[in-house]
Formats: sequence, C-alpha cells, structure tokens
Amino acid sequence: MAFNKDIRLLSTTDDWIPGIALLDTQCHVGNWVSYRLVEELGLASSISTIFDLPNIFDANHAPVLPCGVVNLRWKWSPQGTRVHTNQFYVFPSSNHLDVVFGVDFIKSEGLLQVNEAFILTLVRDKKSDQKVKAAIEQARERNEAEKAALRDKRKQQEQQKRGESQQRQSHQGVPK
Repeated sequence: MAFNKDIRLLSTTDDWIPGIALLDTQCHVGNWVSYRLVEELGLASSISTIFDLPNIFDANHAPVLPCGVVNLRWKWSPQGTRVHTNQFYVFPSSNHLDVVFGVDFIKSEGLLQVNEAFILTLVRDKKSDQKVKAAIEQARERNEAEKAALRDKRKQQEQQKRGESQQRQSHQGVPK
C-alpha cells in the first residue's frame, strides 16, 4: 500500500497543477508544502509570515522552520470532485516533496484505517527473560571467541609475511 496520493492544486491561473501528497503519520504538526510548488502555483506572494512557529524537529533533531503559511485549494486526482481548502506550512527548500499531510488531517479525513482483526499483540514473557539473557551471553561469548580467532589468524599471517620477507632478504644477500 502506498502512503502517497496524487492530488491537483489550483494555481493563480485557475489551472489544476498535479502534485504528490505524502501521508505522514509521524508529522504531528500541520500540513506542509514545498516552496517550489507554491512558486509553480503562482502563490509565492500569498505566503504569510504571520503565524505561530511550530515546535518540531527532523530525524536529525534539527528544528524544522517554515518560511510561512499559505492557503491552498486542492482535490484528489484523478477522480476527486470535492475541492479542499487547507492551510499549509511552507518548507523553505524541498526538492523531493510536494505536499505532506500530517496525522491530524489523516485522522480527520479517515485516510488510513487499522484493521483490528489483523493486529498481532506481542507481549514479553517474563519466564523467557532468563533464556533471552543466556542467549545474549552465548552470542557475546561466540563473538569474543571469533574476534580472538581472527586476531590470532592475523598475527600468524603477519609472522608468516615477516618470515618470508626475512628469507627473501637472506637469499638476496647470498653471492652467486
């Protein structure tokens, strides 16, 4: 199942411009649009810099700072007939994204559903904690033994190379 959808956005020339909307359940603050797409729609002058700055961070823990907000009119494509109007934060630079719909919009529109019948509930068996710890310890010991064997093998290879080098030097020093 794809978590992106084709949409059409209304430009200032009343043309419906195609875009791709990502449904992002980890986007907990608003909906987002790329500045590039806003420019393509002819709406760069409609970006408002009067807005509450969202307190969000990217996966690298760097703050995500929009350059403003803009209201966009859009519809699902190709079969969409209902025209939506939503406010979007504007990514100052984003060449790989058109539109991101956040979790609030996804939930309000019912865009993603969970099939409760297929949820697998996994719980920790406290009795197995000792088995897990033992398995982890065995794996650690195996890993240490493999490291030691590799170190020994490297030492042997180095000694062998030194021996061969010494033999070559001794043969080269012998007059013919």
